[in-house]
Amino acid sequence: MPPIRIEAENYTGYYDTTTGNSGSVYRTDNVDIQATTDVGGGYNVGWTKSGEWLTYNFELTEAGFYDLTTRVASGTSGTKTLRILIDGVDVTGSLSFTDASGWQSWRDLTKQGLNLSAGQHEMRVEMVTGNLNFNYIELTPAVSVTDAIAPTASLTATNVTTAGAADYTFTVTYQDNQAIDLSSLSDGDVIVTGPNGFQQAPTLVSVNTTGNGSPRTATYRITAPGGSWDDADNGTYAIAVQSNQVRDTSGNAVIASNLGSFQATVAAQTGGIALPGRVQAEDYVSSSDTTTGNSGAVYRNDNVDIEATADIGGGYNIGWVKAGEWLTYDINVAQTGFYDLTARVASAAVGTKSLRIKIDGQDMGTLSLTDASGWQSWQNITKANVNLTAGRHQLRVEMLTDSLNLNYIDFTPVPVGRINGTNSAETLNGDALDNIISAFAGNDILNGGEGNDLLNGGFGSDALDGGLGNDTASYAQSSSGISANLATGLASAILRIMPLGDSITHGMPPSNPLAYPGAYRIPLWERFKTDSIPLDFVGSQRNGSLSENPDSPSGFDQDHEGYPGKKISEIATSTQVNLNPRLQELKPNVILLTIGTNDAMSTRSVDQMKSDLGKLIDQITSQRPDVQLLVSTIPPINPSRSSTAAQKAIAFNNSLPTIISTKAAAGKKVALVDTIKGNDGQSGTADDLVVSDLVSDGLHPNEGGYNKIANTWYDAIFKNVTIDRDTLNSIENLTGSDFDDILVGNNEANVLEGSNGKDQLTGMSGADTFAYRNLLEAGDIITDFAANDLLQVSAAGFGGGLVAGVALSAAEAATGVFVSGSNPTAIGSSANFLYNATNGVLSFDQDGIGSGTAVAIATFNTLPSLSANQFMITA
Repeated sequence: MPPIRIEAENYTGYYDTTTGNSGSVYRTDNVDIQATTDVGGGYNVGWTKSGEWLTYNFELTEAGFYDLTTRVASGTSGTKTLRILIDGVDVTGSLSFTDASGWQSWRDLTKQGLNLSAGQHEMRVEMVTGNLNFNYIELTPAVSVTDAIAPTASLTATNVTTAGAADYTFTVTYQDNQAIDLSSLSDGDVIVTGPNGFQQAPTLVSVNTTGNGSPRTATYRITAPGGSWDDADNGTYAIAVQSNQVRDTSGNAVIASNLGSFQATVAAQTGGIALPGRVQAEDYVSSSDTTTGNSGAVYRNDNVDIEATADIGGGYNIGWVKAGEWLTYDINVAQTGFYDLTARVASAAVGTKSLRIKIDGQDMGTLSLTDASGWQSWQNITKANVNLTAGRHQLRVEMLTDSLNLNYIDFTPVPVGRINGTNSAETLNGDALDNIISAFAGNDILNGGEGNDLLNGGFGSDALDGGLGNDTASYAQSSSGISANLATGLASAILRIMPLGDSITHGMPPSNPLAYPGAYRIPLWERFKTDSIPLDFVGSQRNGSLSENPDSPSGFDQDHEGYPGKKISEIATSTQVNLNPRLQELKPNVILLTIGTNDAMSTRSVDQMKSDLGKLIDQITSQRPDVQLLVSTIPPINPSRSSTAAQKAIAFNNSLPTIISTKAAAGKKVALVDTIKGNDGQSGTADDLVVSDLVSDGLHPNEGGYNKIANTWYDAIFKNVTIDRDTLNSIENLTGSDFDDILVGNNEANVLEGSNGKDQLTGMSGADTFAYRNLLEAGDIITDFAANDLLQVSAAGFGGGLVAGVALSAAEAATGVFVSGSNPTAIGSSANFLYNATNGVLSFDQDGIGSGTAVAIATFNTLPSLSANQFMITA
């Protein structure tokens, strides 16, 4: 194949910092061209400045190795440098020369041995410095030499010395005389073996840089043998590379060999309150209390308020609690397994009182009480089926509300009938008993068999088959909202996506004539809805309604965290944004971060922008380490608005791959989304985000630009995020999560319990029951309540004098009243269920006299004629 010459003046795209063609020949745009006296004549590009670039399209008929020669000249002293990229990959590094003998004194800069594929390519020539002339580039097939040298691998691994972590990461660096084929890296590259028969194929987490090349450092992750590292895992863990896995671009594979090892030397964990057993509230090891002094003046002399208790067994209880206070305890679990956690609590205050339990920082769930019968009228509230590993842990009790007394927390092993899996994929089979079958990570199969079973698939895509009996699929342990439909037999997690950033995320307000309120969020929402994938945008900000944007679709979720005018550092620290509490409160599982445009328009340097972004990524991943953080490039800035800002935006975007890959290599769940190159990841195609996709302010995308961004986000989400999907067979009942769920029954009699969150419940045509355990489960929408449907309410959870098995009365009664009308008014001084037949809202007034605000339990879309006999009061 003959050499290919690419003439400098025949570019297909360019960026030039000056106006007009200084040479006034050949072309009439802003690139500076002059006639050349080099051999062969023609033209050269001159008057170059740092930051300018040119692009060229070329085609190779044969794949292979090529030598690249660049023809340059200069009359200016000092080092002159350019860089060449092919298909977005830097293939030359810095090409530099110092000769200054004349603007037409030509010389060659050569890079040998480029491995290029056949077909169409884009070349980009970037001027790192100015003051050089550029005539042409030649690609010449290299002398064919068969590459038979295999790549090598080297290990970097640290020892495990601390208990508690679930994962362990290490790196392997692959080197080759030509280039590592990046596509050959995968989860099966290495194997880790250790004590007690441990063997695990690590997961490939990240590679330190994109594209083929050498060296390439891969980060791998394994899961601790027992789910978290402890002294039972101590020993030597050998890491070996597998044969025929990692290859170079010539097809040579790394030779199978032992790379080395790491040691687990975790100290035995001793001390702490022995479990199973009881943790007395007053025996905390650390605390945070918002008031000074011990209001009960007994047992201890710090700020925690303690009093003698009248509960069975005597002793002390914690009292006078305020929202935000917390207590920690050291506990020591004797045996790995599942436990019921029962908190002993009391209150005389009307309303819902709640506390949260965490173990080693992991949220185990919220426990709530509505009873208000007295400060020493003790009740049990239970969090069932909590999985604990043997060894020492920290228990933390957080007060979410005021006005709750706490005596103790019991840890009780789960009873017979519970079948618990592990974090591996497995099949769990029930028996003739009423089983509670719980799987965890992994794609599991749960078979209820006979009996009335409760099936909890946990994480992963699971198959739940209730078998005989009346069976329930529970998503109470889910870390996100779920959409479950018994009619279709399918259930999937609802992505909780937080769009985070500046006005690119917010969209300009309707008062702005360039406005597109809702930004990329509107077309992104439409893509999810078109593909019938449930989605929940989360955020404290709202905009993009139909009144603001005629393109806004029906039901568009307007929530977001976009703050116009904010810089990177302000997203991290501004009290308006209040980022850390927002992340904890809103619990996203995906964050879409676009930030930096306001920095580029300011006096902040690119280095400051890079530093600020790195700190922001660390802050987000520290607050929510399990969240998938997707960081996008910022839109281009029109040079006519600010040429300086436009260059800063380009430089900032070019720095993102290194920033993101470094963070990912450190174990953070972060990935780059290049909205500039669009879905195909290639420059010069129709889905590129370019200056013509901006409105006239030169900063914000127009509708077409936002559509491109949305399409790139959509593909990136499904490239980086796994959505759990379950199949449901022979399931009669559904229990939702602590988030906003969508639950749909079938034509049988179903029990639907949304649990916490604002849920949408649809029973379908059977005689269905909509269950509520407490007021935290309020706020639902019931779409199709019919005459043969029931509302099931817990007397213990709602309080107000309700008695299990005793019907509501239409007149004043101590055991609860039902009132219906266009403006229902409470009767008497006991629990009142108030149904507004005009708007379909059912509210609950705990004492009938308005001591607390009535809580809207549910809204009925069909405005049914609700009656007292459609309420079933349970224990």
